[in-house]
Amino acid sequence: MAVDRKLLERARRNPEALGFDEAVRLCRELGFEKVRQIRGHRIFRRPPAMRPLNLQEGKRGRAKAYQVEHMVRATAPDEPALCAAVPDAGACSYRVSWSVRDEECVATCEEIVGLSGIAPTPEGAIAQLKLVLAAWLDYVAGARNGLRT
Repeated sequence: MAVDRKLLERARRNPEALGFDEAVRLCRELGFEKVRQIRGHRIFRRPPAMRPLNLQEGKRGRAKAYQVEHMVRATAPDEPALCAAVPDAGACSYRVSWSVRDEECVATCEEIVGLSGIAPTPEGAIAQLKLVLAAWLDYVAGARNGLRT
């Protein structure tokens, strides 16, 4: 699938202006495959590495800027590959920061780069991240056991 270069450039320049449907389309054009959907989260991986990425719909049908920025960064040729060892959810360290562009809290997992939870409060962001993390780990377990998920 060809990458819409104008859309990619818009994502780089102004990630908060990208519509959610445009972000999902660009994600697929960049080589990500959807592996799960749980509530408002769409979870993708980018072959050949098991590189995760999730997208949430934000205000007014827009994509979350933090996640769009991560999607664009994850396609860079110098981006390190995900390590083979995937921790369990209880072993993950969470970090919460404020996204000025999204005007919400962003929770990330230091051990699994690419997944995030975004919500108005730190507690809500961590809850969203735990939801996505559980779905990703379930996908990885199924993939490692040879199951098509």
